[in-house]
Amino acid sequence: MARHLPVEWLPELPAEGGIANAMFHTELTEIVDQIATHYPPEVARSSGDPTVYTGAAGVAYLFWRLAISSVIGTPELRAVWLDRSSEYIDVALGMELRPDPDSVSTFTTGMAGVYAVGLVIGCCKIGVLSVYPTKISPQSCRSQQR
Repeated sequence: MARHLPVEWLPELPAEGGIANAMFHTELTEIVDQIATHYPPEVARSSGDPTVYTGAAGVAYLFWRLAISSVIGTPELRAVWLDRSSEYIDVALGMELRPDPDSVSTFTTGMAGVYAVGLVIGCCKIGVLSVYPTKISPQSCRSQQR
C-alpha cells in the first residue's frame, strides 16, 4: 500500500484570491498566534526538546517554510517569520539532546535534523540562499554568492 494519496485524490487547489484563501490566511494566522502564545522560545527552551519532530527545531522549520513562501503573507511578515525561525533554531541549537538507549535517533528525532534546519535558516539569514527559492540546489547557492 502506498504511503501517499494518488494525485487524482487530492483536492483541487483554490484559485488565486477568493474566500478559500481568506479562510486559509485566517486559520494560518490563528495557528501562528497560538504558537506565539503557548510555545514561545522561552517555553521551548524549558521543554528540553530541540528536535524537528516535536521540539523547537520543528517550530523553527514551520516559520522558515512560511518565510520562504511567495504566496503567504507580505514581505514584511515573511521577514518577521524568518526572524522567528531564527529565534527558535537558536533555542534548539543551545540544547543538548540526551539519547535514550532504548530508542533509535533519526533525522527528525535527533540532532542531525536540528543542524540541517539551522544551516538552511542561517543561509537564508546571511543571504547565501534566497529567502524565496523556487528550487534549492547547489547552483542556486553559488548564483546567490556572486
